[in-house]
Amino acid sequence: MKKLKALIISAAIAASLTLTPMLKAEDVDLKAPDYKPLTNLVGQGGRTYPTQDGPWPCVELSYDRNEDGKKDMVEVRRMNEKGDWWEDKPYILIVDDDFDGYADRILVDIERDGIFDKGQNITDKKRLINDY
Repeated sequence: MKKLKALIISAAIAASLTLTPMLKAEDVDLKAPDYKPLTNLVGQGGRTYPTQDGPWPCVELSYDRNEDGKKDMVEVRRMNEKGDWWEDKPYILIVDDDFDGYADRILVDIERDGIFDKGQNITDKKRLINDY
């Protein structure tokens, strides 16, 4: 019963994600913004994210790349199931490219090999980076 419930939840999450199609790699600049991992870190939190393996615990690392006192990038890294450690490469990056407080891009490394596979330009959504 637990597995069935987990599958239903995973399917619902997957269905909700398909409502906003990801752009092709050629439509979004998939280069990571200039940053050194864990440098200019201003916050850390955790929550569960939908992944190809179902809901998965992740750590959220917030950055202030231009040192103006405001968050301008959120890096999501997958954790092991116990939450003891996180992977060394980002799974998702949410980036404020122009430092105006609004998220501009989401980059996703589906295969978790250090190369972003998917990207989405979200400047039109006008969502504050602090909301992530």
